[in-house]
Amino acid sequence: MKNLKGKISVIIPAYNEADIICESLRETVRVFKDFGCRYEIIVVDDGSQDATYQKALEEASRHSNVI
Repeated sequence: MKNLKGKISVIIPAYNEADIICESLRETVRVFKDFGCRYEIIVVDDGSQDATYQKALEEASRHSNVI
């Protein structure tokens, strides 16, 4: 997969996932970095009642490919 010319987009739907969203994003970033391909990760928070949105934003600030 290292020779991909395009960009892979991953959409992660999240609802009340505050406990695992940061770890999930870090692991997804790690996998794509290992592949060495261009990618973007899009998190869609569907009105969570916990801190999913805030934690996803915090983690996204550490990775330019996480939206």
